[in-house]
Amino acid sequence: MLIRGWVHKISDFLNRIVRSVLFLTTLSFAGLIFTGVVFRYVIKHPLIFSVEIAKLLFIWSAFLAVTVAYKEKKHIRFQFLNAFLKEHLLALNELIIRISGCFFFIILLFYAVRFTQAVWPTFFPVLNLSQGWLYVSVIVALVLLIVHSVDLSLEALEALKAGKKHL
Repeated sequence: MLIRGWVHKISDFLNRIVRSVLFLTTLSFAGLIFTGVVFRYVIKHPLIFSVEIAKLLFIWSAFLAVTVAYKEKKHIRFQFLNAFLKEHLLALNELIIRISGCFFFIILLFYAVRFTQAVWPTFFPVLNLSQGWLYVSVIVALVLLIVHSVDLSLEALEALKAGKKHL
């Protein structure tokens, strides 16, 4: 399937980029928190901007990590339904779950954009930066989750067509 190949390559490429950005954001917020503690309690001169930047970096790290876990199938999944299904229905169940997830992410994206627009006029007091940047991370994560969902749905469809029982 030509479409599956392109979608899979795009999904993998985006995941590699996100893993790199995730490393940097996580390292940055951890370093910033450590530096903030040292400045506040050792040097006795707090970095007042550090809390706001650390909050931004933490939120971005969390939502980017969700996309990596989803793409790599390392997220928590409820497997109890699979125990009740016959083997030939497992791939169909996976396909239904992935397509449902994709639609769910699309609906969430619609509301995330609306919410971000509503929050955009509010600002962090020290940085004077829109608090909407916190919620842009949700939008980015949802777009990535949609791409990964399409990829995983096509993977499940291929498995179903090939008669595979497990993905």
